[in-house]
Amino acid sequence: MQLNLLHLDNALLEQPSFIDLCGRADAKQINMQSDGRQVRLWATTSQIEKMRDQLRGVMVGLDTNDPVVTWYGSGDFHHVTAVIISLLAERRDAPITIVHFDNHPDWVRYRRGIHCGSWVHYVLESGLVSRVISIGVSSGDLAWPELKGAALDHVASGKLIVFPVDPPATWVWRNLASGAAHCMDGHRVVWTHCDGVPRPEKLATLGALIGSDAIYVSIDKDVLSEAAAVTNWDQGQLGLDSLIGWLEGLLTTQSVIGVDIVGDYSPAELEGPWITRALKQSELLLDQPFTRVTGVAAAAANQATNVKLLSVLDTLLC
Repeated sequence: MQLNLLHLDNALLEQPSFIDLCGRADAKQINMQSDGRQVRLWATTSQIEKMRDQLRGVMVGLDTNDPVVTWYGSGDFHHVTAVIISLLAERRDAPITIVHFDNHPDWVRYRRGIHCGSWVHYVLESGLVSRVISIGVSSGDLAWPELKGAALDHVASGKLIVFPVDPPATWVWRNLASGAAHCMDGHRVVWTHCDGVPRPEKLATLGALIGSDAIYVSIDKDVLSEAAAVTNWDQGQLGLDSLIGWLEGLLTTQSVIGVDIVGDYSPAELEGPWITRALKQSELLLDQPFTRVTGVAAAAANQATNVKLLSVLDTLLC
């Protein structure tokens, strides 16, 4: 595998043992913290194009057939996944399926660029990938999703498949038609649960749904319980061992072009026009929970999980 550490914030830099292990694995460290302060939470189309051009020239592995693995800090930057996918897709004509581990479906519409909660909709709309399969969602985003801007067309078409863990009731105005992982009961969506446990039958179902020659795996650590990670967002119910079980089942049976990991906690530092900063700060106050564990304690908890994930990926992809 080819390893990149994209520093859009300080989250990874505060984990010295993890940084040391990455150094031994010949990781490329890319400092873009100034850009990170500009694109946190959301980015304009021009900012995304600029970032794509920058990363094209510095990321390792883009010109190889090796899996490209990237860590890049807080889940506030999850829309950068769309940039990485676009770079990988430039060299591949074959369809790509994203397998997405997250406590949030990231399926909202956002028309001024890309938001960290809209990147799934973006990559499907732009045709960069043929399907996204989201695993582990348990957030309130599933309750009355249309009122929260969810782009459910892709659920109805089967391009977006969601396997939640213990989701809230999902009521919708329109009929989404039954799909591979949901059915309709009047105006209620009945999801097929992933139960948080990668049982053989669940892995077989997932493999049958991938439907492409190549997969890209995107992991937001807010899918994990608070015992395994400290993030900027509300967290899910998946245990670290369960996530690793899913990865072992996926990465040993599929052709993997890349993996990214986000979800490390960092205080929000913002730059840009005052109105943009004000809007972002308002969103942070409204949408993100108060995090009791910060600083050294947060870094230590996240470092332990990152070290474990690095070991697992090194074993499965090398």
